[in-house]
Amino acid sequence: DGTVVTWGSEILSQRENTPTSAGFVAISCAHIHSAALRKNGALVTWGRGSEKPRDNAPTGFFAVASGEYHGVALYGNGRVLTFGDPTMGQRDDSPTGTGFVAVACGASHTVALRRDGRVRTWGGTFSDERVDAPTSAGFVAIACGGEHSVGLHVDGTVVTWGSEILSQRENTPTSAGFVAISCAHIHSAALRKNGALVTWGRGSEKPRDNAPTGFFAVASGEYHGVALYGNGRVLTFGDPTMGQRDDSPTGTGFVAVACGASHTVALRRDGRVRTWGGTFSDERVDAPTSAGFVAIAC
Repeated sequence: DGTVVTWGSEILSQRENTPTSAGFVAISCAHIHSAALRKNGALVTWGRGSEKPRDNAPTGFFAVASGEYHGVALYGNGRVLTFGDPTMGQRDDSPTGTGFVAVACGASHTVALRRDGRVRTWGGTFSDERVDAPTSAGFVAIACGGEHSVGLHVDGTVVTWGSEILSQRENTPTSAGFVAISCAHIHSAALRKNGALVTWGRGSEKPRDNAPTGFFAVASGEYHGVALYGNGRVLTFGDPTMGQRDDSPTGTGFVAVACGASHTVALRRDGRVRTWGGTFSDERVDAPTSAGFVAIAC
């Protein structure tokens, strides 16, 4: 029905001023705020005070993404709006041109994909996030971790750029055949055409890369990840020390997954949601039990 529901922790006012009206078509979550787009392309945000992006921006947006304390929205002509907290360089060197078709946000940096397949990286606390950013065309998908980014090339190869301080780019695969990518805080994950899951990045936090094939979707949290088998069964992998894998579901029938810092939400085929993991289980507070949901974000 186009309404949005916010659940989980309220410690930092994350759920404050959740809109009650209908007409929304897209959602995105940051660390302590959320954003959504209405049918007319209007941007609405809610959550924590000073970090909250402005909600009086003009209409005409078709995509929105969220970082830790900032966000980015795309106008219909492909122009970028970077909004929110600027104190960690989030809006530094934000592009002014048009022709962008997709955006992704890291902790304090952003990557946008141009119509010609080139990528543009800006923001970042120390500008490490822009190190070795590719200049060639041919990219078809982008994803951002804490201070690094990954691009999927039309030839099925992946490229990792940005910070290497915590070994984020370690063991980036050099082969082709990938069809999907996802970034966590200090590791990355990708799916091959055959559904095989491959991960790379920081050592002990890195999810296992020897899981069986047959996955069709993957999402990443801070130090964990979740992949979906073709039958809708969930695999939660990675670091378990913050409760990430607690109460992971065992059934089938899931069609989408999203990861927060240490919790996960999955969407069932019947439109119900399932929440698990989390450091203090606050992430599951007021989780809805009704059906009818069509999209999720953490």
